Amino acid sequence: MSTLSVNIVSWNRCEELRLVLNDLQAQSEPADEIVVVDNGSADATVAMVAGNFPAVRVIRLHRNMGLSFGRNVATTAAQADLILFLDSDMRLPDPNFLKKVRASAQRHADCGVITFHPVQGIWSEAARDPATEALTLGEMHALAAAERVPWAAQPYYDWLFWGCCYLVRSEVFDQIGYLDDAFQYGGEEWDFAYRCHAADIRLLRDTSAWLVHTTSPKMRSPVATLLLLKGMIIAQARYMPWPDLLLFLGMQLPKSALDALRQGVLGRFLAICAHSVIEWPRQVARQRRPVTRATMQRFYFLRLNRSDDYAEVTAATTSAFQFYRRRLRKDTLDFPQLPVVAAMYRENT
Repeated sequence: MSTLSVNIVSWNRCEELRLVLNDLQAQSEPADEIVVVDNGSADATVAMVAGNFPAVRVIRLHRNMGLSFGRNVATTAAQADLILFLDSDMRLPDPNFLKKVRASAQRHADCGVITFHPVQGIWSEAARDPATEALTLGEMHALAAAERVPWAAQPYYDWLFWGCCYLVRSEVFDQIGYLDDAFQYGGEEWDFAYRCHAADIRLLRDTSAWLVHTTSPKMRSPVATLLLLKGMIIAQARYMPWPDLLLFLGMQLPKSALDALRQGVLGRFLAICAHSVIEWPRQVARQRRPVTRATMQRFYFLRLNRSDDYAEVTAATTSAFQFYRRRLRKDTLDFPQLPVVAAMYRENT
């Protein structure tokens, strides 16, 4: 059986890290190893792990080098066939989660990257969509105990992966390299996904295995959304053929500017745009590796369809215009329906 390493990068989230390590320790089939990279925390993270989880390997960085750098450090230290990346603010209500992760990797041996379903945490009732059910972690534990999954538990080939919880086979890093640590906050998933698609490495989403992303507000940047947008634009600009890139920028930038105006952060948005222009020669022009037209057609197809037949994916001829026509109607997988969220505002911890 393949060996499994769980890798977590943490920065000043000592309590959140303690909770997820407790959950990992309680798994019915534990990981073969757990590697924690402390990204220059000023809190008691290192002492907490050493005192409470002596089997966990801790690598301490002297300053915050960014999430991608930290994950690359963990990857080089890992001694396993399968590497599961988790954010430090994850919770695992299902004690069989890692067992299901292993089973998924075995069942979908054709896939190099597998994302599992993160139930998103919200921190106020006002943030809840009226069509979405908000459950406490206790209620999530009851769901897991009953082996209930309140959404369509269907694996399908994907265009991207969720950075908070994804599995990578170690040979994928041998084939296409590590995460690009030039992306310090957001964008690394897009860059890595494009490299996977270009190398015909398959991405899968398996919603039958799930966990909770509490989205802890601790150490979260107030301009996180804008930084994610910047990273995503840089990654797209590296790999999209010019016609696709110009169409993408023409659609994305006005929408993002309008969103920033509504949220009262237009000045910050314009500053990030200006900084992106300054960084363009180094971050984009020197890194330009446009993918083929066939790769882009697969990419657009995967953003519109949940397919479990890769022959259907490879035969796709979806165009950019077909994609954006549906995106304007919010009829793409970029706008997922979330039947359940985690009501973190109802928790004591």
